[in-house]
Amino acid sequence: MPALPETTEFLAALNAAPVLMWLSDAHHSAVYFNQAWLDYTGRSLVQELGDGWQRGVHPDDLSGYHAVMAVSDQTATVVAEYRLRDRHGNWRWMQHTGRPRILAGGDMAGYIGTCVDVTDRRLAEDAARDSATRLNDIAENFPGVIFRRISHPDGRIEYPYFSGNGDKLFNIPSDKISGPMTMDYISEMIHDDDFADVVARFEHAAETLTTYEGEGRLIGDDGSVRWVRSVSKPRRAETGELVWDGFIIDATDHHRHGAERERVAAMLNLSMNVAGIGTWEHDHDSQMVTGSSFTNQLFGLPQTDDPRPWDDYVAAIHPADRANLATRFDTGRQGAETSAEFRVMGRDGTRWVASRGTTRRLADGSERTFGAVFDITDRKMLENQQRQALRTQTRLLKELNHRVKNNFQIILSILRLRDDTGNGTLCAIERVEAISALHAQLSLDGAAGQADFGHFISDFCAKVAATALERRALVMRCTAVECTLDLDQAVPLALIVNEILMARVGLEQGAEGEILLDLVSADQGRVLIILRDHLGPGPLATSQSGLRLIEGLRRQIGADIRVVQTPDGATEHSITLGEGARDDG
Repeated sequence: MPALPETTEFLAALNAAPVLMWLSDAHHSAVYFNQAWLDYTGRSLVQELGDGWQRGVHPDDLSGYHAVMAVSDQTATVVAEYRLRDRHGNWRWMQHTGRPRILAGGDMAGYIGTCVDVTDRRLAEDAARDSATRLNDIAENFPGVIFRRISHPDGRIEYPYFSGNGDKLFNIPSDKISGPMTMDYISEMIHDDDFADVVARFEHAAETLTTYEGEGRLIGDDGSVRWVRSVSKPRRAETGELVWDGFIIDATDHHRHGAERERVAAMLNLSMNVAGIGTWEHDHDSQMVTGSSFTNQLFGLPQTDDPRPWDDYVAAIHPADRANLATRFDTGRQGAETSAEFRVMGRDGTRWVASRGTTRRLADGSERTFGAVFDITDRKMLENQQRQALRTQTRLLKELNHRVKNNFQIILSILRLRDDTGNGTLCAIERVEAISALHAQLSLDGAAGQADFGHFISDFCAKVAATALERRALVMRCTAVECTLDLDQAVPLALIVNEILMARVGLEQGAEGEILLDLVSADQGRVLIILRDHLGPGPLATSQSGLRLIEGLRRQIGADIRVVQTPDGATEHSITLGEGARDDG
């Protein structure tokens, strides 16, 4: 350690100081550091002497420190700031201040100085600088102009701050508004049609110290006209001036789109009127309805756009339709679309009307139902005519069916005239009768070309019991579920049943007991018919031609025919059509 000219007492005082203190020679080479410094850096005095202490200075700040020292003279205070590492490796900003040390004889001994922690100040300055940068960026990038406007008591107006987008957005040079202005001067930049409204709004905001909001057209230096929207809040300064802080944004596109929406709305309204479509809007809170001109005309109400009570519209609805309409309307309030057809009693008499609506919750929290109505009176008249025509066609179809049945009767009569020709004729008669009976079950109310097969089975069994089993000890019993079949299936199946049953009936004339015929299943496209008796084994048909007929018909409709002898001695024939049927002969 070099010899110091200071007294021991002086050095002791430096060493006891709670702040970081140092001594250097005239060339800024360190010759002493107090204990507070050494405690902070965690290094020894020997390590810090000379330029050793600079190892603790942040590398990015060292050149700045040397620059300050290079231009200092030996008579002035030197000040520099840099980051100094503490004993834990943390960096803290320090303000390095040194004053010249002059000895008693007037010679320059060097500098005495301190290092004061200014980290908090630097962080605050950085934050303020960042904030100013962000605000400036916001102002420069804001899609409009941010301004401060001062209204002086003598009527002068000035803009001490006007962000730099005015010339780009509105073609107004910044120097045109940089100095004090009068209202007459400002009026040159505002469209004549908007000036009075702008002034009135500003005066009201100034008197009440409330926010100014307004729109108007600005005229640029090049004669261009732009719609702008301005919003600003006034406050009274202590010196009496009125200070306004606000912004201006370009509203030209908004107004252009608004004009376009008005044009589209006018065209839509015209189209809906030509098409005979009206609109309505129902406010659930106020129970008020706003109907279009066409809607009000349908309901016999004044053709204005003013909202009117819901009950005014309900009163025009036919009393017989009100309850149903109320139910549908309540369903629509749950959020689903709802539609209804009803009659209204307007000035032009009773008309049929169709209405469709949907409920929506708007951004303001209100719940509205929006809908459309149109006159369907002509359609209803056409539907009524079609219903009448359908009834006429049904009557004609019944008459045709009756005539076809009569034709079958004629065929049967002719065949009976040839009854003495042999058994083949009788079989033909029975087959034609089966077809005739099935034809009688043709469905007139359902799908065309279908027959009620269950009803046919019941009638067929009754006929067999009344004819073939007359004066015999055999009893015919039948059960049949509901079953509708296409004629392409029903006719072959009916003939198969007829052949098998006639074969069973034709067995021993003296036989006794029951013949059971059941149509037991007719679901999911599957039909199951079971014929059961105790007449003993026998042929499937009465003749070879009958067998060939059964086989051909079975293959035609894909039916399965099985004959089994049950443990109780019964013979059981099962005919399966549809699911589960097999074509194995």
